[in-house]
Amino acid sequence: MNAETIGAITEAELQATILDLAQTFGWRSHHQYDSRIAPKGRGGRTMTDKGFPDLVLVKAGTLLFVEVKKEAGKVSRDQDKWLELLRESGARVEVWRPTQLDDGTIERTLREGWSNRRCWCGVDYDAHAGLAGHD
Repeated sequence: MNAETIGAITEAELQATILDLAQTFGWRSHHQYDSRIAPKGRGGRTMTDKGFPDLVLVKAGTLLFVEVKKEAGKVSRDQDKWLELLRESGARVEVWRPTQLDDGTIERTLREGWSNRRCWCGVDYDAHAGLAGHD
């Protein structure tokens, strides 16, 4: 794609493409509604904190949170807080833009997956699964 085509892709179009690819490669998905207009709970408090990532994708041993942005879109302060907390928790976190669709990053990630399963000792589960003391 050329720069003009990449710049014309909306977040909604990119998200739909990501969800199609995720389904193709066997991921379960959840699209987070717009937390800026989240329903109110008791006392009028919003039922979710603003900025939660757009997509949660899950596939055998992998939990992936994705913030979808158009090419020139900016990650808000609230979104950045969520992304950092999720990263610190050991989750895989991505901000995907049309450029990553064009260069194959999105498809490659969804096709190959990524394990974020951890053993009780904190090491990647697949690195030593089945070893004595790590069952």
